[in-house]
Amino acid sequence: DVWSISAKVPMGAFVFKAGFASLDGARDGTKWGLGGDYFLSKRTNLYANVGGLDGSRFNSQNEQDIMFDIGVTHRF
Repeated sequence: DVWSISAKVPMGAFVFKAGFASLDGARDGTKWGLGGDYFLSKRTNLYANVGGLDGSRFNSQNEQDIMFDIGVTHRF
């Protein structure tokens, strides 16, 4: 069984993002993520995201991994 849920919620110049997924079976696991975009202009935004993986599907030692990223996007 696999299922996921996600959402993007705009609030002015800010967009909040969240997601969660679950995989059940012989090799199970879960994924989650939170993030946001802040639009400086129509073509430039700042972003930050954090997410995690847990379960035997993603990690043979069944430990939780947490990752993040931050940056700037400019569209030409």
